[in-house]
Amino acid sequence: MSKVVAIDGTSGSGKGTLARRVAEYFSFSSLDTGLIYRMMAYLDVQGESYRDFSLERFSTMRDTIEEAVFRSDDVSIRSSLLARDADVRNIATELQRNFVKDSLEKGRGVVLDGRDIGTTVVPDAFCKFFLTADVEIRAKRRWMDLRKVNPNVSYTDVLENLRKRDKCDQERDNSPLTFTSDYTIIDTSSGSAEDVFAKVRDVVTERLSSYG
Repeated sequence: MSKVVAIDGTSGSGKGTLARRVAEYFSFSSLDTGLIYRMMAYLDVQGESYRDFSLERFSTMRDTIEEAVFRSDDVSIRSSLLARDADVRNIATELQRNFVKDSLEKGRGVVLDGRDIGTTVVPDAFCKFFLTADVEIRAKRRWMDLRKVNPNVSYTDVLENLRKRDKCDQERDNSPLTFTSDYTIIDTSSGSAEDVFAKVRDVVTERLSSYG
């Protein structure tokens, strides 16, 4: 098994925040894989090519463009549509696996969050978590984040777009959003982010104690 923590789940369920905390706590490398798709979607919306997307370009865009731009409604919907494309998923999967390989070769564990990490990208990850939450709760979280950039953003629009995103993610032919029996399922609708982190921290700690 690979020393990889896979955090999959629905949009707005808290995957990114959790992944960053887990990586910091255990001194693991981390990569927001969903941001890869969002960046390619952003380029597509801007009329630019994403076919040559690389980890280097990922780093450049992350350092020069405010992340909220990649989380706008139009980019979110386009990202979910692009994720249906087998070629796009192959580009993203290769980037993710290269990141994992490089980190593991340096002796560091890895945390990846996305939608198909434990099912497709790193199926032998030693810890797998699936986060979900009520769609209206997730929409409210996303709406509050988006209001920091655009105070006029509509909650109704955010909710509808999130429902469309869920449908696209769950019904696509290539690596749909799902989980298998080796996942730990966590509903983040209630409870605090601290509670969720504590659950994940305890599972990872236990698995690390028996990791070869």
